[in-house]
Amino acid sequence: VCVTLVTGCTASYPTGVDTDGDNFVDGESDLGTDPTLADSDADQLPDGLEVSLGSDPLSNMSWPNIADGDLAPLGNPDGAVNAADLLIAMRIVLGDITPLPLQFAHGDLYPPGAPDGVIDLSDVLLIQQQVLGPP
Repeated sequence: VCVTLVTGCTASYPTGVDTDGDNFVDGESDLGTDPTLADSDADQLPDGLEVSLGSDPLSNMSWPNIADGDLAPLGNPDGAVNAADLLIAMRIVLGDITPLPLQFAHGDLYPPGAPDGVIDLSDVLLIQQQVLGPP
């Protein structure tokens, strides 16, 4: 099974095709995932990403620990951590937004390396530090 995140599985099979965009060459992976969907469990995280980072692509209650603070735009992280990400984290803490697996994967930063399954003020402070720099 190929689990290369950055280059995708097509790197190990140069003639491979990934028609569903799940980072697996079609027919290569036999994990029980839906070969017609990039995200079999509909948690907003591609199957290949979940497998490569150790989570279950068939369970929307399993998500990888990306922990980069990239929450914005909501539902479609853009690769940059800025004030918009801090705002979304604050709205999660205040209860205005119910976090989904995608938000937990990116926004559960505390404790570092061992996320606790919640997005709370500790996580917000770490995101704030990324946005504003150290105090």
